[in-house]
Amino acid sequence: TMIYTSAISAIPRDLEDSAYIDGASPLQYIRHILFPLLKVPIISLIVIQLPAVYNQFLEPYVYLDPANSTLLPLMQTVAGQFSTNYQVIYACVFASVIPLVIVYIIFRRFFVEGVMAGAIKG
Repeated sequence: TMIYTSAISAIPRDLEDSAYIDGASPLQYIRHILFPLLKVPIISLIVIQLPAVYNQFLEPYVYLDPANSTLLPLMQTVAGQFSTNYQVIYACVFASVIPLVIVYIIFRRFFVEGVMAGAIKG
């Protein structure tokens, strides 16, 4: 919320006024002016929040049965008290990390642009 608030407050009100003077509707203002300016904060939040949402453990562990559970509760059930099947745990770790790496690779350019835009004063 703070990232969105600071990004929206950094957009000058004059952009909205000039868009309306030029004949843009509110939807056109959002689509052509506001969304491109907020693209970097949105993608930055996706990259930051995805691991936290993706690695939820407690809710699937409590509410789902083991046949329908996600990877983290599956790793918990595979890790036994006296013996542990490390091959299954390593496969689960690999399978749980791959989607996060793919999302980061796709959105890395936008994330770096956002960091660099905040560092350069122009």
